[in-house]
Amino acid sequence: MTQAAQRIYIPNLDPKFIRDRNPDENWLVERFNENISLLDRVAGSLPRTLPWRQTTVEQFKAEMEQLLAGGRVHDAYWFMWRDMLDQVQAFGLLCAWRLCELVSSAVWAIRRNDPLCAAIMARAALETAAAYYWFQGQVRPELEAVIGKDAFVELGNLEEILLKTLWASKLEETEEYLNPTNIITIINRIVKKFPEQEDVRNCYRVLCEVAHPNMLGRSIFLSEEDGQTIISRKRGPSAAVIEHAALLALSWAAGTLPRSLTPMQDACIRMLKDIICFITKLKSGWTPPSWTPSEETVKAGGTSGTEN
Repeated sequence: MTQAAQRIYIPNLDPKFIRDRNPDENWLVERFNENISLLDRVAGSLPRTLPWRQTTVEQFKAEMEQLLAGGRVHDAYWFMWRDMLDQVQAFGLLCAWRLCELVSSAVWAIRRNDPLCAAIMARAALETAAAYYWFQGQVRPELEAVIGKDAFVELGNLEEILLKTLWASKLEETEEYLNPTNIITIINRIVKKFPEQEDVRNCYRVLCEVAHPNMLGRSIFLSEEDGQTIISRKRGPSAAVIEHAALLALSWAAGTLPRSLTPMQDACIRMLKDIICFITKLKSGWTPPSWTPSEETVKAGGTSGTEN
């Protein structure tokens, strides 16, 4: 087995270290080891590999049109939804693996007294968890709202949401519709919906200051000796402030993604079973309202899919 395929372990931190960096007794920091342990269990349960069938938009459209032209509406409907649900599954696994590696790297950085690395990794971890949390908060209710309906169901805006998350990119050659929603916008939306998460936004601002070439990130090398400021590798007072923000972000990210991933994947499984049941009824001779996929659905689909 290659190194990359091995299980990622995410260690806890000394409870005293956490208490010393948490003078205001923030509840997220207090739950640091609890949330880290939760993510570590998730890391141990993730599949090591997931074959991923990828098709271009043109290939997806061609296959859909071929199925519909042959009168195979049942197969076209199955093909459309399976592609959508497979992409959701893939996105969840990609986010989970990314978060596990980021959090693991950050915790090990804290253990070796490397607050800069920990803070930068913690910022990326918070962004990863926030993006997935907001994604599933949009997609899962739409899936659950149509489960059990004996009718053809359009993808609606689900594909657009997925494209802007799974395939998000701001590179110059990227199509405009793949430009991601700004992560600050997502964090602000989360805080607006859950005001008790205000500390997450505040710590994110601190971590951005550290990640950018601003004074806070440099200040860890500033300390005092006999009333004089000294620049050295000795950790200055701001190191504790940076570590506090990193602990808060890591705790929130490690606790949030697992609690979002499981319900999302469960909704996909239930949706898939519902579609299979629906198609079985169709093949038995039952006739629902007629269906032709919208042009938006055909255009949006076909980015990729996992192999079952």
